[in-house]
Amino acid sequence: MITSLRRRHYYTWLGLAISLPLVVGWAWLSIPTTPASSIPQSLPMAYPIPISSRQTDDLLVTLRKQSDGRKQLEIVVLKPLVGAANELFIARPHRILLGKLDGRGLYRFTLPDSLATPSGLTLQVYDSIKQQERETLTLP
Repeated sequence: MITSLRRRHYYTWLGLAISLPLVVGWAWLSIPTTPASSIPQSLPMAYPIPISSRQTDDLLVTLRKQSDGRKQLEIVVLKPLVGAANELFIARPHRILLGKLDGRGLYRFTLPDSLATPSGLTLQVYDSIKQQERETLTLP
């Protein structure tokens, strides 16, 4: 190897020896400390008047209403749900998708106006990947 090539080779390896640990250290320090699931989600405000409530081992479900008659379903997932794709449906009189339950936390869903009198409201938690029903609740 000629002298100029040897010198260039030396400085190239010296630059890599210094910059590579710096890049790895910077990448390691830039890993976020807060898990993504703890990012607060924007929820609609809770309606003020609770109508009925039901609790299971995994869920706390509360039906709420406003003074103008609009209704809201508030769900607190107490334990992590089994399955990755849990969807919440109103099962009767016809199946209506309300939303997805991703993990532990608070969820609020505004009920459609077609369910003006939800007496005996039946809810279904359904795993769309395994095509099976996880849980069924009936609110009085």
